[in-house]
Amino acid sequence: MKLYISFIVVLLLSASVMAAPSTSVSGTVKDGNNQGVIGATVTVNCEHQGINTTKVVQTDNTGAYYAFYPSLKCNVADNVYISAEKDGQSNVGQGIIAYDQTCKINTAFIDITIPEFGLVGGAVILAGLVVGVTLLRKKI
Repeated sequence: MKLYISFIVVLLLSASVMAAPSTSVSGTVKDGNNQGVIGATVTVNCEHQGINTTKVVQTDNTGAYYAFYPSLKCNVADNVYISAEKDGQSNVGQGIIAYDQTCKINTAFIDITIPEFGLVGGAVILAGLVVGVTLLRKKI
């Protein structure tokens, strides 16, 4: 009889653990042409009650990623941070777990080249400054 009761208790505990709700974090990693990045490494970090739980996942053939947490480790209103990386390109994102225990964070790899002023740009700025000061002196 004791063995039978122990078996039922173990069975019920196993069922409750299996039925525990989970939290999902998902999104898409895209490139500068708005195409999904296949095989990017996405690090997902959920901060729950001061404890960080990290999962590392890969994007699928559409650039989508999915990370699942037990609700005891990541739950409603928790902060989530992601970083995505592939072939030297990377980006980050963040979000908050919603009431339906989901969080969607999209990110993109975009190359933006910002030109430097260089010698020509510096000379143009200096010339503009000289002309501006000269005009102001003539008015005074």
